Amino acid sequence: MGAFVTYVLETGVFLLFFYLFNRLFLSGETFHRFNRIVWLLIIPVSLILPFCIPGSFDPLAWFGLQEAQGQGAIHPEDITPLVSDPSELSGSAVRLVQWFFLIYFIGVLVSFIFYIISYIRLTSILRKNKGNGRAAAYGNLLAQCIEMTGIRRKVRLIVHTYEIAPFSWMHYIVVSEQDMIEDGRDILIHELSHVRKGHSWDLILTDLLILFQWFNPAAWLLKQSMQQVHEFQADDAVLKAGVNAKQYQLLLIKKAVGTRRYSMVNSFNHSKLKKRITMMWKKKSSKWAFAKCIYALPLAFIAVTAFATPEISGTLSGISSVKDIKISLPQDIKPQALPVTAQVPPPPPAPAAAIPAKQDSVFPLALLDTKPLFANGKDENEFTKWVLNNMKYPEEAKKKGIQGRVIASFELSETGQVVNAKILRGVDPELDNEVLRVLMSSPVWERPGQTKGKTVRVRYNFPVNFQLPKKEESKAPEGTK
Repeated sequence: MGAFVTYVLETGVFLLFFYLFNRLFLSGETFHRFNRIVWLLIIPVSLILPFCIPGSFDPLAWFGLQEAQGQGAIHPEDITPLVSDPSELSGSAVRLVQWFFLIYFIGVLVSFIFYIISYIRLTSILRKNKGNGRAAAYGNLLAQCIEMTGIRRKVRLIVHTYEIAPFSWMHYIVVSEQDMIEDGRDILIHELSHVRKGHSWDLILTDLLILFQWFNPAAWLLKQSMQQVHEFQADDAVLKAGVNAKQYQLLLIKKAVGTRRYSMVNSFNHSKLKKRITMMWKKKSSKWAFAKCIYALPLAFIAVTAFATPEISGTLSGISSVKDIKISLPQDIKPQALPVTAQVPPPPPAPAAAIPAKQDSVFPLALLDTKPLFANGKDENEFTKWVLNNMKYPEEAKKKGIQGRVIASFELSETGQVVNAKILRGVDPELDNEVLRVLMSSPVWERPGQTKGKTVRVRYNFPVNFQLPKKEESKAPEGTK
């Protein structure tokens, strides 16, 4: 849950960055096809970039590989870390993530219901007017316009008597009978351009984005910008077909008021009228304007780098793993060195006899009927404390200032032994090897995992934060210069 929340937030920030970039640098240019491609690319790029940020969240949690895990923060050996109760330290963070998760999915559900209702209304209009026979009178005009626009796919014209602005959806063109009588040719060329370029698919994609980012103004504004580019392309197609520009602009003004329209379709008067008229008279942009896209590269680099900074990545990492054990360093304790040789506690009594399962079956903790116990009747949290007490910060790593989050995994065998320890995501060989050393030196667990009366092998993921203390700047005594 925490990993998903982190991903949603990071995607929203990237989406906002790239929307502002395109709005500032490219929205005023006349290469509409290129602008459309850029708007479309913003969506997958914003969805992919969060995976490129090291340490901000753990995608393993999405696939059920993080069912149970302890986490510790390992500090240099001249500082004694204290393990605090996670309910005291992370309770507010957990509640915050849970509330965000709840509100987020309520918003998704409301948006989904809104779109379902809108598409039902759209489908109802198409179904009710398919067989009314009014479009037959304009078959020749439609054929002429199809030939002018060069469209090759099948197009279905629907003529109705409602006060609805002309629009197109997929291969349907919906126009009122009065509009066909007055300005049928210009309207058909305009809507055929939408059909030819497949603009309906763009709107479906942006609607899905809004479902995912309903709280983000950039998602809604991106859809409006996409619709605006669609109208620019359609207007350009009308003018290239030989329609008089002034006559066409008067038509736009006439259709801009007094009619209803649908947000999920390409409507004849959908975009802001002033911008559309201005764009018709605007001089074609220079080819050098394409070079503005180069600015997107440093923008993406800055955004990824900002998320990778310790302050931000640490906060996001905490959100993505709200169940992790928190570590606090008391300020009033004296430095205390850990022993060179870790004191391994005596092995607990042998586990109770149970029927062993197959050797090759590995179960996640969530599927067990009886969870494993480490020692003294306590679970994996006690094992995490044992790891912290027996792990040392490697001297070479301290000298080099190496720190970070190591994610390891291990299996607890049917006899309660830690086996198959390995690194899933490492930081440095010194830190990685120290984690493996301690995990493999674990004593036999008091009770292995069981399901359906059989002892089974259990897989754990175990992240460990290696963190060096921040160096405080020394202050000069008062009265010195």
